[in-house]
Amino acid sequence: MKSKDFRRLLRRVEDEIAAATVEHAVVYDKRGIEVLRKVGTRDEVEFTEEERSLLPGCTLVHNHPDETLENGVVVRSIPPSITDDLGMLLVDQPAEIRTVTREFQFTLRAASDLRFPSVEERLESIRDEWASSRDRLRGKRAEELDRLLAARAITDSERELAIYEGISEDGHRAWLAGAKRNQLFYRRERRRV
Repeated sequence: MKSKDFRRLLRRVEDEIAAATVEHAVVYDKRGIEVLRKVGTRDEVEFTEEERSLLPGCTLVHNHPDETLENGVVVRSIPPSITDDLGMLLVDQPAEIRTVTREFQFTLRAASDLRFPSVEERLESIRDEWASSRDRLRGKRAEELDRLLAARAITDSERELAIYEGISEDGHRAWLAGAKRNQLFYRRERRRV
């Protein structure tokens, strides 16, 4: 399949699953042929060992459903998971993982010549760096919101909403900060709906 046709196919699939309330995964081989389609739970699509053996060199497309918190706040556009998505990239070695939400499409790839001496060590190092970056960003955001709350410029509810709305943006910034240093390609694009 031609590259342009394959990208159109990926966009169609992303449009189909972006607003789903549970995770969906679709896997395409190097020729652009669908080799697996699976529906999971709200939090994950679980793959068997046989299904995981299809992943090396393939393109994996999946969605991250909106997350509704206890207070009713809806968190959208959750970026790729540092644990699940990155772990799958390092262990199962698909050529590309595409994560779609209602608002964004995220792309994650490892450098083509990248070899991991120890996947566990590499994953732990990247996780630590990502969490540190994310926590720094969240700390700065919380300080500013606390200042606004103390000045009565915002309410408790507005502060809480702003904290949760910042989760996906902080995750995105953490991915940007760590991707190049760790020989990863990461991109976030706003979806055309």
